[in-house]
Amino acid sequence: MNQTIWFKYFIRPWYHELHNLVDWPGGLLDCFEDFILFFPLLLSLSWSISALVKLVLYVFRRSNSVNLNETTLPSFSVLIPFYGDGSQAVRSLESLREVTPRPQAIFLIDDGSPVGGGLPKEFLMPSEVTLLRLPQNKGKAAALNAALHLIESEIVVCLDADTTALTKSWSPMLAQFTRNQTLGAITGKIRPRQMKNLVQWMQAIDYLAVICMVKCSESLWGGLTTVSGAWVAYRRQALVETGGWNSKAGAEDIDLSWKLQSSGWRLDYDFNWTANVEMARRWSSLWKQRRRWSCGMAQTLRKQALGIFRPGARHGMISLLTVLGCLWVVSSFGMVFVTLIKLLKGQIALFHGSEGLLTLGGGAFILQLLVGILIDRGSRQRYPLMILLAFIYPIYFWCILFTSNIAGLYQGFFRRDNGKWHPTSVLEVTKNIRVPKIINSVSILNEINYEFASTETVNSVQQAIPMAKRAQAFIIQMLRIVMLGWSLLCFYSAVNIVLKGNHSAVLYSVGLIQFLIGAMSWFVACLRMPASSRFEKTQPI
Repeated sequence: MNQTIWFKYFIRPWYHELHNLVDWPGGLLDCFEDFILFFPLLLSLSWSISALVKLVLYVFRRSNSVNLNETTLPSFSVLIPFYGDGSQAVRSLESLREVTPRPQAIFLIDDGSPVGGGLPKEFLMPSEVTLLRLPQNKGKAAALNAALHLIESEIVVCLDADTTALTKSWSPMLAQFTRNQTLGAITGKIRPRQMKNLVQWMQAIDYLAVICMVKCSESLWGGLTTVSGAWVAYRRQALVETGGWNSKAGAEDIDLSWKLQSSGWRLDYDFNWTANVEMARRWSSLWKQRRRWSCGMAQTLRKQALGIFRPGARHGMISLLTVLGCLWVVSSFGMVFVTLIKLLKGQIALFHGSEGLLTLGGGAFILQLLVGILIDRGSRQRYPLMILLAFIYPIYFWCILFTSNIAGLYQGFFRRDNGKWHPTSVLEVTKNIRVPKIINSVSILNEINYEFASTETVNSVQQAIPMAKRAQAFIIQMLRIVMLGWSLLCFYSAVNIVLKGNHSAVLYSVGLIQFLIGAMSWFVACLRMPASSRFEKTQPI
């Protein structure tokens, strides 16, 4: 390979982008245009690579794992909060019947449901279940905090009322808390309970090809943008130290995820610990749900962005990607607006000069979906239709996901949400429910503290971490961010060669080398700290 090719296709793309960043305004606008066009494609490739790495690591660790006895596993309790959908809560409770090992306690939390929205009259309480009937509606976060006061087990598992457990053996999930004392929470894989219309089919594709891929990718760095509040297991010590759930947050699971990681706790994703969740049935319900998620993310960024600089914080890389994602949404909104004006004036043609990029983007998304199917290992009958519907996913994205993100970001940054209940859809009441015929007394709580005492400002975990290890964690986090940026730049250069270079074997070889360099850099960024340098938490609550 001669020097000209080396400079033109290895050095010049990076030099050109850095030069444009300081060239105001034309060069900077060119950078933004490239960012808008290429960022989703580069992220898609990164997600697929990371998910495959996650799968390979899982197979390797499973073959070398040592089975733990149930006596060595941590104890756990289950919380099922509900408001106005008692029948659904009973169905969630029923799904725990065959779970092993058995939970120490199960709490059904009625958050001040209106008349007729509580538990069915014919429901007979199992002996291991306690009903907490709160006198007034305070929101999901406050309801969970109320139950947290009464829990003595090491692990707290949370299920929404519209969630049913699929995995019956919880030992592998619980064993992860035993093996890693810095693990603060594990979230599992969510599957749609039913797919009866196009709305639910598109959500199924979203969970399979996007949400699963994102969580697989993020968990390789020991952090997550958010756990799924509908299906998650927390270490009780981590909840107590960070003050529990924030009842003033629009999305309490996102808020808590960032608090935990700012305090040095690691979050993980277990795609083998699965549950079914009720999907939204109408486009309007789905749009409101995604707007709430986006709003909660914006609120968390506004309030906790500086948490990545706290000693021991683990979510620097995911924070960077989250900020870039929000920047992409806002920038794309402006670009779409300008493009529509130009189209109406006839100044440009739709998709002119973007055919190659659209083809690569579509291929990258199909790759995402195929990797998701490989990880999912669910019902094979669903996959062919999912692949066919993937071709209309861009319409679904721009009409539902993109617009709801714009509205949610505005609401989260400039308005407030007090953590109200937001049901996914109008739930149907099941009249005949088969439950164990065991009667237990009902606990009625008239006076209870809805907020958990926070020790976030004086954190015992932070005090227990030596300064050298704090500095080590910060340096590793910064190095990961650098490696992430380098890998994305390599992917960008490889894509540019394919789209803009002369079609020849030499250039394709150069592009392949660029892509492999990016993939190796991404893999290096995903490597975790060695076991000897992990922070040890020695102060159980």
